[in-house]
Amino acid sequence: MAPMRVAVLAVLLAACADAQAPADTLDLFVIAGQSNAKGAGGDPGQAETTLPGTAHWVVVTGAERVLLREVGTDDRRDGSLGPAFARAYHERTGRRVALYQAAVGSTSVVPEGDQGRGHWSALYAGPGANKGPNRLVPALEVVATILADPPAGVAFRPAGVIWAQGETDAIAIQSGLYPVDTYAKELAMTVEALRDAAPGGPRLPFYLVQTGRRALDTHGAEAVRQAQRAGADAGLWTLACDDPVWFHHWGWMGDDSHWNQTGLNHVGAHVAAAVDALGSGLEAAGGGASRPHVEAPPLEIAAWPNPARGRLAVAVGLEAPGAVRVALVDALGREVAVLADRAFGAGRHRLEADVAGLAPGVYAVRVEGPGTLRAERVVVAR
Repeated sequence: MAPMRVAVLAVLLAACADAQAPADTLDLFVIAGQSNAKGAGGDPGQAETTLPGTAHWVVVTGAERVLLREVGTDDRRDGSLGPAFARAYHERTGRRVALYQAAVGSTSVVPEGDQGRGHWSALYAGPGANKGPNRLVPALEVVATILADPPAGVAFRPAGVIWAQGETDAIAIQSGLYPVDTYAKELAMTVEALRDAAPGGPRLPFYLVQTGRRALDTHGAEAVRQAQRAGADAGLWTLACDDPVWFHHWGWMGDDSHWNQTGLNHVGAHVAAAVDALGSGLEAAGGGASRPHVEAPPLEIAAWPNPARGRLAVAVGLEAPGAVRVALVDALGREVAVLADRAFGAGRHRLEADVAGLAPGVYAVRVEGPGTLRAERVVVAR
């Protein structure tokens, strides 16, 4: 499959620094991933109940109107981990909750694993192996709409992303379509897109629920779980619940692939406990509770999906005079533009380039020569 690049659109996720939220502020959590994140095996009648006014689903209509629906009044979403999470989160923190359900069943992270329902790749904009669409870009667009135009009298404070996904990639890995390393790298990029889409804003906490167990588990599923745990150990995300591997033995599977409502309630409560333990990221934004911060790899190989609008700004710092070549490369490492190829004096130099004519894509800045590089915007085209 020919790779296609994607420009991840900006999502304004700047969190308030106030320690106490106003009465009309709802903590916004985005639930994403595939069918277990959506609650495909759930039953709204067995979901946890929430106190009136404490938890809402966020719904965006075709006219891009942002509406709130009380948790417990929306069968389409209530049979999921959402109600249990909202109840436990409110009980632990006293905060009101808004949940946006972005999950799509049978989706992969890696485009080559697409089964026709789409993929969440932050590097490839086009359809996947079976013509399923990219799901990440529209999800970020909807979140941008939610934050830009909340209902009257309501303010949303972004608080985190809840992610449950991996079964489809496990099938692809089991079938030999790609190695688990490809899944791990793609997942890390998708996480960066979801949590680092706000220039200058806080890194949103990312709570990952480990992939569940099918009746007949496979080495592909185990490889996915190991990659998920390795990412958590590296501080890339928080592993909020690793119990789904046992759901088959506990009788908490609705079918071979999906958790039943008991399992979903269990997951929701555990994610809320993880959020509470981490401080939900809100205090961290104001200098309170701390959480792991992971430095990006060397920028010569980085391609973080941060937003830009046709211009690129790069800072080059040299301790001594020297020749520096600064180039823009695409996701395949091909050089597509040269920002500078000349001698610089010692000190910090700011380079700017108009790159609006480039095809939509995720690009990286590569520097050759002495000195240091800081890319203020890496993704450069929409």
